[in-house]
Amino acid sequence: MLMQMNLMVQSVEDFWRRNLAGEIQKRMEMERMLKEKEEQVERFRNMYHFYEERTFVLENMGPNRFAGEGTSGGGAGAALEEEVQSCHVEVKDDQRMEIRCRNCLNRPASMLWLPCRHLSVCLVCERRVKNCPICRVKKTESIQINLP
Repeated sequence: MLMQMNLMVQSVEDFWRRNLAGEIQKRMEMERMLKEKEEQVERFRNMYHFYEERTFVLENMGPNRFAGEGTSGGGAGAALEEEVQSCHVEVKDDQRMEIRCRNCLNRPASMLWLPCRHLSVCLVCERRVKNCPICRVKKTESIQINLP
């Protein structure tokens, strides 16, 4: 009877060892796949910031460079201009509040940081700065705020 009990215990232990090895292998494979996905997310985040920065540069250069070109009365350009004017809200100078970037001190602050909710850096500096310049909390997410 003791021999049968030992064989049964050994059989159960062998079964669990085989299953445990398989589960460990599955976990290692999932960790490898997760690491690949995290690297892919980081690459996409870097691409996003690169194109966001390029867009910012082009938007700032556009009005000065292309002034006077293009629309000369009527057509799609006039319709677009009318559409832009219809959504434009006039803000009086005493209502306007200029918040400067706390990093470069040149551009207006346009990025709201989470979790601290400080509006403290511009779009260009947001990529480089990791901690909030006001409270030094590590940034987890950021949201672009377009102020008039």
